[in-house]
Amino acid sequence: MAVARPRVSRADEYHLCDICGRNVPINEIAGECQAVGCHRWVCKNCATVCDNCKKVFCRDDTEVVEVEGKKKRLCAECKPPPERRCFIATAAYGTPFAEEINVLRKFRDDNLKQSSVGRSFIDFYYLVSPPIAKFISSRSWLRKFVRSILNPLIILLKTH
Repeated sequence: MAVARPRVSRADEYHLCDICGRNVPINEIAGECQAVGCHRWVCKNCATVCDNCKKVFCRDDTEVVEVEGKKKRLCAECKPPPERRCFIATAAYGTPFAEEINVLRKFRDDNLKQSSVGRSFIDFYYLVSPPIAKFISSRSWLRKFVRSILNPLIILLKTH
């Protein structure tokens, strides 16, 4: 497939930005948008560049995310998958590999993910639970207390 060339005017000194429509000097063109199926030529004002792969994208095709404690602008290909752990149970049991946590994961995957209300709960949980889990993990008495609440629930889920 041939790569589209930018629309050119004034003897190759200026290019039209496909986003804002401005006729900009050649050195102000960031490049062709690398989003799947896009192929628009973008000026530096309208472009965003992925901090990881350095590809050029239209304004809204990248997202600022925190990676290893640093904020980065990443495209969909470079964006890490969201961390989808059982944060509070992991804090309570001390490991993400505990059998009890597998019961909770199975319930999440087999039941909660099947409805919009369940998916909304999961999204809310992943939003609020990391700081709660951090608080729990540093207090042994609280880990024990949370386990005492989770254990009957886990037994109930195992029997159904």
